[in-house]
Amino acid sequence: MKRILLLMAMGMILLWACSNDNDVFEEDSSVPVVAGTYSADLVLSTEKGSAPEVSTRGLDSVNGQFTDVYPYDYIYIHSADSKSDEEGHRCLRIPLKDVVFCDGCQGIHLEMEVLDEESGGGYVIKNSEGESITLAANEEVYFSTIDSAYWKADVTGATPVSGSDVFIQDNDINKELLRSQLDYSKEELVSLLGEPAPSIPMERHCTAFRVYFMFTDVFASNMGTIDAAQWNEYFGEDYTNFYVKLYLGPNFTEEYNVYNDEVTDPAGKGFYVTNEQEYRPFMYAEYGTTSGTGGMIAFTGFGYMTELGNYLIAPLNTHLPADSFSVYVFVKHTDNIAAEPDDFLTSDAGAKWFRLQVPSMTLETNRVHYVVMSVDYRNLDIFKEEEQPVAARLTRSPWQMPQRMELKHPYKVIDVPGE
Repeated sequence: MKRILLLMAMGMILLWACSNDNDVFEEDSSVPVVAGTYSADLVLSTEKGSAPEVSTRGLDSVNGQFTDVYPYDYIYIHSADSKSDEEGHRCLRIPLKDVVFCDGCQGIHLEMEVLDEESGGGYVIKNSEGESITLAANEEVYFSTIDSAYWKADVTGATPVSGSDVFIQDNDINKELLRSQLDYSKEELVSLLGEPAPSIPMERHCTAFRVYFMFTDVFASNMGTIDAAQWNEYFGEDYTNFYVKLYLGPNFTEEYNVYNDEVTDPAGKGFYVTNEQEYRPFMYAEYGTTSGTGGMIAFTGFGYMTELGNYLIAPLNTHLPADSFSVYVFVKHTDNIAAEPDDFLTSDAGAKWFRLQVPSMTLETNRVHYVVMSVDYRNLDIFKEEEQPVAARLTRSPWQMPQRMELKHPYKVIDVPGE
């Protein structure tokens, strides 16, 4: 698991102590934790560390690579507990700011006030905006990129086959999740702020996905193509008369405990769905690369692919086996969308579906998966063979429920790892 490195440069430490201890600056002695205020500017490094395991890995959403850039302009410091906000969990947002001791870089300003014994010996952490959280003397803190002790998915319903939870890509939570590798006590924070070049290693607890799915002419192991003219000649109609929806899972979780680095329901199964659970007409899709261990990969066809820069970013349930990770493809067809019921795009009535298992899936964090799925277009013959007129479909007879279809023609699923 790779970690993000926050390098800190010391701004100043202001110490007002009630103690008369004259050995406070004695050589080789640690900074004593006495009542007073400790303050420092902390710089977030955008450079790799000396070893890969201590390097920042932000997500370059254009090129699909993890970079060395810290991804946000803030970080949160938390009380080290699994409490909810209602139960007393405390969290403080620390914004980035320009700092004077490095050229063109930003950092965060952290101020810590240690209380005297008469006040309980606890400590108060403040940000540059005058906000604060108060900790007891024996309480610890950790850092993360979200403002809660729990990461929670946006549940939008259940899968039409298994009834498992379905999640959508909410922009507020579809972000990188980072947590400090360690928890820090009052004494450790004071010691950290006293170091000439202190650092906080952060671990990544999410994985990124981008999906390419297409019906094409699969004529080689890693190659296939079809154009609109060939499609129209074979089916006698445009590819936009076919509609698709994808479910990815079941290795996603509804809730993740950031403090404990654990999902709250190890046995829970969850799926992410495309387009907020709506069917969309086939679109032109393509994927090509010559990088990685798979050699040249080149597919073009019609189906679905996530928009450029759009990545699904979420924690994984590592208690479920990696080889269970699959993409469930649901396809509908109509040659007259205007005559269909109003819920044609939101209902699974009349859909055909099949499962594509991702053979090389791993549950590693800090990895960008490009899931490339190419299915021979002749598998869609089932719609030509079984389709009924629109008037017959309006009755919603039992045949309209989602039906599993068998893939009788070639298909290929490739999991291409990001950089």
